[in-house]
Amino acid sequence: MLKSKMKKDESILVAIYCLVYNHESYLRDCFEGFVMQKTNFRFVAVVHDDCSTDNSVAIIREYAEKYPDIIKPIFEVENQYSKQDGSLDKILQESIYKINTKYVAFCEGDDYWTDPDKLQKQVDFLEANPQYGMVHTQASVYVQEKNSYGNEIKGRDVSSFEQLLCNCTIATLTVLIRRELLVQYYDEINPKQYRWLMGDYPLWLYCATKAKIHFIPEITATYRKLANSASHSSDLRKELRFWESSHNIQLYYAAKEHVPASLLHKINNEYEELIICRLIHISRDEALQRLKEAKELTIQQRLIIYLKIIRMAILKPLHLAQ
Repeated sequence: MLKSKMKKDESILVAIYCLVYNHESYLRDCFEGFVMQKTNFRFVAVVHDDCSTDNSVAIIREYAEKYPDIIKPIFEVENQYSKQDGSLDKILQESIYKINTKYVAFCEGDDYWTDPDKLQKQVDFLEANPQYGMVHTQASVYVQEKNSYGNEIKGRDVSSFEQLLCNCTIATLTVLIRRELLVQYYDEINPKQYRWLMGDYPLWLYCATKAKIHFIPEITATYRKLANSASHSSDLRKELRFWESSHNIQLYYAAKEHVPASLLHKINNEYEELIICRLIHISRDEALQRLKEAKELTIQQRLIIYLKIIRMAILKPLHLAQ
């Protein structure tokens, strides 16, 4: 693992963390979204390439040479994500500690910002409202397979921990968070020990327990929806593992914050319904077979979902796969 040579600079107010892996087709859009930002403060983009096998590294070097005050690359010699041991979180922590900024933003290499005033608007709000820990906005959705924008808008208003616990409605590429909260999160929670499959959701929940969250109802970015990614997969087993991890995060924070039993019941019920909604888009027999293979589920969860699928099949035969 190669470490960045960045030095502390007290004049840098915002650090953007950008994770890249085989994003050569999208990187220019991403970087242009960074360099077009109009601000009255300094910011940098920590671009972390996770050992890409395409032309991503060459594009990163190109932008780093053209914009050396903004693009700060980190190049890996082996893929860290595949280790599933918290390596990526550790690298983010090191970057945060090294660059002593006040705020941290996020945007992966396949997404991009569209509003040149995004950072300025968010910094202005947090500077004027110290009781808020983070701010986020809306993002449009670009469906890569169709090469067009869909009707979906990511990012909805979140005003409480309870709302966020039930459903993560925050678009990561739109977030600006106080660095001190990020540091506290890694010191207190140490997420790598839980091996959660997502790094953003538990962070937003932590922030919601420590400070207020502000939502700006404006589209400032574009989320690129790919056919296969960490959060979207054509492999049902991978999808189930992702949802199981999300549910485990919910259960962790539900226990940590001592939420009412009624809220816990709602969380569990919605999790079961989510799996059912995915399973009924294939034939009943295949759904039950895949459910049997889903080792991430407990016996009780399998039984509940199995009975619900059978009940739905009796009320309305499932021929949705035809």
